[in-house]
Amino acid sequence: LEPEPTNEAGPGWGTLTVSWRGTDDGSRHEREHRLLDDGAGFADASADFRLAGAIAGLGIVLLEEAESRPLQWDDLIDWVGRIDVDDLSGRMEFVARVHQARRLVGRPIDAR
Repeated sequence: LEPEPTNEAGPGWGTLTVSWRGTDDGSRHEREHRLLDDGAGFADASADFRLAGAIAGLGIVLLEEAESRPLQWDDLIDWVGRIDVDDLSGRMEFVARVHQARRLVGRPIDAR
């Protein structure tokens, strides 16, 4: 990720360069994507983006102490809560896992 200079005008955050090796011949490929900010809020993001944010946020919630973490359990559920009926199964499964993790947090882990 190469951030753009702060004095540059425009909505860009920077350029993300993704590189990979081909499965057929092992040749190297590269693609660049300019990261843009259209000024929309997180609530206006696509359902897929909110789900990705919630999945990443779950790691924060699980690792941080409750008093110091920037996210709470309800934030994660809210982020994926506004879903389309056609896309119900995957997001509902994630919400169920968040509820399950919330119940398990604080319980000692069996060291066996």
